[in-house]
Amino acid sequence: MSVTNFAIYTVAVGRIAEAEAWMAEMGSLFNEITGKKVKILKEGWGDAYKMIFITEYENIGETEVVGEKVFSDKRVADGLEKGMKETQLFTNVENKFYTTIMES
Repeated sequence: MSVTNFAIYTVAVGRIAEAEAWMAEMGSLFNEITGKKVKILKEGWGDAYKMIFITEYENIGETEVVGEKVFSDKRVADGLEKGMKETQLFTNVENKFYTTIMES
């Protein structure tokens, strides 16, 4: 049973290029720390954009192990602080986990 995590970031108006750069930096850092691949998607039009940070896991236990590893790294905390509070690149974040029922 695999698990897919979607962290959905609502980009602040006029901040798309900065948000893309931040997201790419955080994706590279996540990969460096965990060895896991990251997929980053962008959806929207005009000034209304969302960016989606997608990671996949073998099971729910792996999400906990990876989460502990990621959030114990100061670079992640600093990066989140910069993107979320200091520069206010995003107005909202939703974090969702989906369990795969079937793949064909």
